[in-house]
Amino acid sequence: MAGIIYVLRKGVAWRDVVRARVHAAGCYEAATDEEQVLMDKFLARTERYQTLMIDAIDGLGLDRIDAGGGRSAAELADTVLAAADAQTAVGRSSGGR
Repeated sequence: MAGIIYVLRKGVAWRDVVRARVHAAGCYEAATDEEQVLMDKFLARTERYQTLMIDAIDGLGLDRIDAGGGRSAAELADTVLAAADAQTAVGRSSGGR
C-alpha cells in the first residue's frame, strides 16, 4: 500500500447527522441561550473545517472517499483497501478519485 487516503463525509446528510448528535448530547432544547450559542458555534466550525479539508484534498488531487451514502463499516473498509491497493504514489491512485 502506498499511503494516505482521506475518508470524509460530504453533503447535507453528514451535517444533519452531526447536528442531531450534538443537539441530543447537549440537550439543546433544554439548554440555556448561551449553551445553544456554544453548540451552534461548534457546529459552524465543524462544517467550515470539513469544507476546507475537502477543498484542500481535492485541490491537491489526493484520493478521497466519501464516508456517507449509508455504506456499512465493512463496505467502507473494502473501499478504503481497494483505493489503497490502487495507489501509485502516496494519496494518489492511477484513476484519480
